[in-house]
Amino acid sequence: MHDYKQILLASKKHEHLRLFWNYQDDEVQLHMIVPELEVLLGDSSLRFKGDRIINFINLSVDLWENQKLNVIQTFHEIDAPETLFNVFNGLQPKTNPFFIVNDATFSKLEIQLESNSYYIKQLINGVMVIE
Repeated sequence: MHDYKQILLASKKHEHLRLFWNYQDDEVQLHMIVPELEVLLGDSSLRFKGDRIINFINLSVDLWENQKLNVIQTFHEIDAPETLFNVFNGLQPKTNPFFIVNDATFSKLEIQLESNSYYIKQLINGVMVIE
């Protein structure tokens, strides 16, 4: 079953901010969508504007530290999130530009993350990794 609900949020910072959630594979998934033109640099690098993405990082940290979540992962429009099964078994979540996982999951990822230049920050009940 792939039913979902969607809402358009009124935002002074974003022209078209949407939330949608669905129930799939015995889990509720929540997705926040913002037009990439609003958050990406204006070149072909697919890198994010720091001043435009910081609000999403702050919101994600607040949600992580105050709600019971399994993983937060971010990705480009043409991409898709990794499954929880894969993440819990050591596959890196999507990191465009960041992800948050619990400490046990991070310990499975730590060695493969060392070979890249990520910023890693300990949070309450988890770890945030930023490209």
